[in-house]
Formats: sequence, C-alpha cells, structure tokens
Amino acid sequence: AQSPELQDAIEEILDQDAIRERELKNQELFQQSQDVQLNNYALHSLEVWLMVVGFCAFIALGFVLASAMYESMDSRTISFDNFRDLSPEDQDLLGYGTWGEFTENCCCMEGRRTTETNSKIEFWKCGNDFNKERLREKNQGEESGL
Repeated sequence: AQSPELQDAIEEILDQDAIRERELKNQELFQQSQDVQLNNYALHSLEVWLMVVGFCAFIALGFVLASAMYESMDSRTISFDNFRDLSPEDQDLLGYGTWGEFTENCCCMEGRRTTETNSKIEFWKCGNDFNKERLREKNQGEESGL
C-alpha cells in the first residue's frame, strides 16, 4: 500500500538508473571501439617500421657481401703463403729492379699477427698497385722493427 506518488517517484528513480546504465554501457562500447582502433593503428605502424628496418638491413647485407667479394677479387696482394707461384723478382721486390727502387716506391706498415707462430706480418704497399705481406724476420731472436 504505497501511495501513487511514492510509486511514481520509485519508477522515475528506476528509469533514471536504467538510463544511466544504458549510457554507461554505450560509453564502454565506444571506449572499446576506440581501443581496438588504436591497437590496430599501433600494430600497423609497428609492421611498417619493421618492414622498413628489414629492407634496410637486407640492402646493408648486400653491400657487405659485395664488398667482401670485391676485396677477395683483389689479386694484387701477394701473401707470404703464395710466394712459390711467383718469379723471384716479383717475390722479393714486386717488380722493382733494386732494393733502393723498392724502398722509394713502397711503404711498409705493421700488419696482423699470425695465429700459428704469433709473429707479426709486414704489409708493403707499393706505387705499382701491388701489395705484399711477409713474415717479419727475427733479428737475433727478437722481432726486427719496421
């Protein structure tokens, strides 16, 4: 036995609660759709960035391989291992007639160390575009300087 005014007030409060719940549900659905759109955008941006980085890495790998092949084709470096195939003049003086001519046209630099004997290797770079590697000779048990 509620009065009709009280009954109307309760119904109005219930209607307002239902309206609030619908608005809240609509806001949640809108927020979820915005989250999905943002996630899709972020995923697409990440995919594009990774594809660009992958493409650049592939191009860089191509440059590395091309330079390695170019370096291996440089047949003008005469290693101390393959002296046997050359004439004695080319072995010692790289085509220069005398030691004085050789030292005027060639520059000696310190090269790498060998792993077998742990000796240094001299690297001679000459004006006739030949290069020569040779084991540094020992001088009374000590390595001689350049």
